[in-house]
Amino acid sequence: MLSADFSRASLRGLPHAETSYEITSIFCVMKGVSIQPGWQVIVHHGGDLPTALVGILHLNINFVKLAQL
Repeated sequence: MLSADFSRASLRGLPHAETSYEITSIFCVMKGVSIQPGWQVIVHHGGDLPTALVGILHLNINFVKLAQL
């Protein structure tokens, strides 16, 4: 599964709106275990800071499915 997201927040009193772009995917490692890597670009994070590139890695564990092995 591939997912792409976009969000924008205008912060009162700051010169720029914060804009975020994200792309992520989920990969099954084994029954009950998956990893979800992703990248996020944040433009004007905090309303006035420079652009940030963030790498994300989630580890998802479903203990019920693992117990059924």
